[in-house]
Amino acid sequence: MSLIKVPLIVLVSLAYNTLGAHPIPSKRASKSDPAVQTSVLDKRIWVDIALRTYVCPSTNKYQSTSVPNYSFSTSLKLFQMTFGGLEIGMILANAFPEYSVSHTILSMITFADNGYSHQPRLTTMSAVGAMAMILGSAFRLRSYEDMGDMFTADITIQKNHRLIKSGTYSIVRHPSYTGYLAFLVGWVMWNSAEGSWLRESGILGSWYGITFVVLYSIVILYGAPVVISRIPKEDAALKKHFGKEWDDWVRNVPYALIPGIL
Repeated sequence: MSLIKVPLIVLVSLAYNTLGAHPIPSKRASKSDPAVQTSVLDKRIWVDIALRTYVCPSTNKYQSTSVPNYSFSTSLKLFQMTFGGLEIGMILANAFPEYSVSHTILSMITFADNGYSHQPRLTTMSAVGAMAMILGSAFRLRSYEDMGDMFTADITIQKNHRLIKSGTYSIVRHPSYTGYLAFLVGWVMWNSAEGSWLRESGILGSWYGITFVVLYSIVILYGAPVVISRIPKEDAALKKHFGKEWDDWVRNVPYALIPGIL
């Protein structure tokens, strides 16, 4: 069950890099309704950190040009790709122990030895986590397609604003957040599962390794409370602008994030 994890690692890394990608820049400026306010948190921290942390490469069509490409976000993407590469290296080295280079690779890319097998493997929990990450990212990208030119990274009402009610927006009212939060749940499952790189590499065998992992996790999971806090603001702005049309939509799509639950 080790080699089968390799393609999943590649897909998870791709999902990570496209999670926050969006097709068009922010449209606050003259196209927004000045009566719809955006908090400082929404304007700066959400756009500058949360979105750019997960922005896709410039070769992808889902690219934001509204926020500079910070080296910090690039570093996080490189971390993810590096972790994936190290895990693949460990899997291949364990799969082919008859080659001397395998032992050399393991000695170079593993950390503490005590209590760590250095044998990443696929388990039920990590497989479920991978699917949550991949499907969450895909659902989020689909929601951007459904929103089209009505998408904006800010909580604003544009001129000639239309209420999008089709596609993923006929399932839940905030599908991009559904996909985002599903990805984060999957990320936790993928990394905390038995047989994960985090638990098998030995990085948790030292205080500095633990410190790095904790700080990295905080950065990744930071977006969850941010998107949840945006939901009532967005609902209030849409209700104010669309009135009865919004009320009818809410009756047809009563759930903000999870059908039948929330």
